[in-house]
Amino acid sequence: MSWHAMPDWPGWRLPDQGRLEEIQVEFPTADAATAGGAGGASGVSPTRFPVWLPPDYDQGAERYPVIYVHHPQARHEGRWIETLDRVVGRTVALVIVVFLETPPGEALIDALIPIVDARFRTRAEAAGRANVGQGFHTQAPLWDTFRKPGLFGHLAIQSYFGIEQQIEEITALAGDLSAADMPLRAYVEWGQWDIHSAHEAADVRDSGRWLEAFLRQRGWQVHGGEVFDSTDFSSWIHRTSLLLETLFPIDGQIPHQKLHHWLATGKGGSEPETAGSTP
Repeated sequence: MSWHAMPDWPGWRLPDQGRLEEIQVEFPTADAATAGGAGGASGVSPTRFPVWLPPDYDQGAERYPVIYVHHPQARHEGRWIETLDRVVGRTVALVIVVFLETPPGEALIDALIPIVDARFRTRAEAAGRANVGQGFHTQAPLWDTFRKPGLFGHLAIQSYFGIEQQIEEITALAGDLSAADMPLRAYVEWGQWDIHSAHEAADVRDSGRWLEAFLRQRGWQVHGGEVFDSTDFSSWIHRTSLLLETLFPIDGQIPHQKLHHWLATGKGGSEPETAGSTP
């Protein structure tokens, strides 16, 4: 199809759209080494983070869950704003979404979350916080989820790119943690045709299976599994709404039928339920 619009046309606007704000966080910076070889923190670097607020945020006093999205291109390439405008308040509960387009590192927990909780009406509890990551940006949300147990109660990972060293890091970080110590609802998916290379001993399908099994073995609630798709945003974008509906469904019900629609059937023609959705 072709589309033509004049410069002043405001675009097609969905009713009850959310809106974007920006918050600024000042991270410590380090000087270059001096002539004597010593360096140190001497100032701060202001970093801005876009925050999506749900419709009617300014008209009420309700507190909302917060989703921290770790991929720097989720807002643009992943078209998250369009999806949020379409599903939040319809099939997804009202939420706040923070886009970590500059990786905050340890400052997410130490600086950014306190600022978000102070600035906005958030549900400042584990049941009101989620980490989301895709592809090469999946280690950070896992790290943050297990680095401070009980801070996040929801986790979503699309195409976990976990090489051996990263898997060892997460295993060590989680230690003996289990569902008895930390409630967690997880959405984990990987594509049947996801990234894999025999020459580099890297297979996102295997690391996705590992992550799902790792979480299940410790008793955590895991949804998703292997899907009939490939990788990157050309794949993930189809299930952003499903991811959101699984983490924070508006009616509290996990969308099992939608999950089953996407799940691959493994190597045979068995029913989708065998591919990894928890009843």
